[in-house]
Amino acid sequence: PNIDDIGDWLECKNTHIFSFGKAFRPVTLYLKFNVEHFYSNNEYLFDKNLPEKLFDTLKKYYRGRPALVFCGTRKGVVSAATQLQQDCGNLFIKSNNQRQILLDASQDIENSALKSSIKRGVGFHHAGLSVGDRRRVENLFIDSTLQVIVCTTTLAMGVNLPAHLVIV
Repeated sequence: PNIDDIGDWLECKNTHIFSFGKAFRPVTLYLKFNVEHFYSNNEYLFDKNLPEKLFDTLKKYYRGRPALVFCGTRKGVVSAATQLQQDCGNLFIKSNNQRQILLDASQDIENSALKSSIKRGVGFHHAGLSVGDRRRVENLFIDSTLQVIVCTTTLAMGVNLPAHLVIV
């Protein structure tokens, strides 16, 4: 909706600004806005309560396909991933083979919270992790071994991941 503003900011001529609608997407995009489920007048309470409400939303739309959950801070990422891996049971583990791959991969993880979370099929990604941990999380997700990544926007910087569900 703000393509003209971005064009002005980039100092582009109108003839060089192109808008591509839904017809150009290879996969249909569905947008759902569940603000009332998370709504709070208090920003602190919103951030604090988000991890507890995340699992219900994820469970409702997950359908067994890879999902990304974006949070605003590193602390929020770890908090949401920790709560999610506690709530999920075995929802994100589809086979014994997948469980074994995640268990093996967790042995190489440096961050202790991530190590624990990976074993349940939930990873997280933020700039505070080592490069090796971030790459392992990305690769497990690309291979469809890891089903959910809770992340900051650092994951969106130059990494193309096959997510079917994105929660912001």
